Amino acid sequence: ATRGRVLICGFISEYQDGPQEVLAPRVYHKLLWKSAQLRGFLHSHWPDRFQEHLTRNIQLIEDGSIDPQIDSKSFVGVDEAVDAVEYLHNGKNTGKVVVQYR
Repeated sequence: ATRGRVLICGFISEYQDGPQEVLAPRVYHKLLWKSAQLRGFLHSHWPDRFQEHLTRNIQLIEDGSIDPQIDSKSFVGVDEAVDAVEYLHNGKNTGKVVVQYR
């Protein structure tokens, strides 16, 4: 979107990889032509505002302003939590991975 923002909040599938050559196409041309912004964000840099951010994010999800992407792979119970973390670290997920506990 023109004058939009792209937020980077994590990249767990790459945490263990270390520095790498950039092989993916660069996006700066697309950002420039749209006057868009690319910004990183870590909750740990704003500990005093965590509850505020959490409350606001829940509101945005509930009113449909943002649509979190949830991976379709199903993980159920404590026994599958390790599998879910491995799934994340292997970069197999698209969106958030959810472990359901019953």
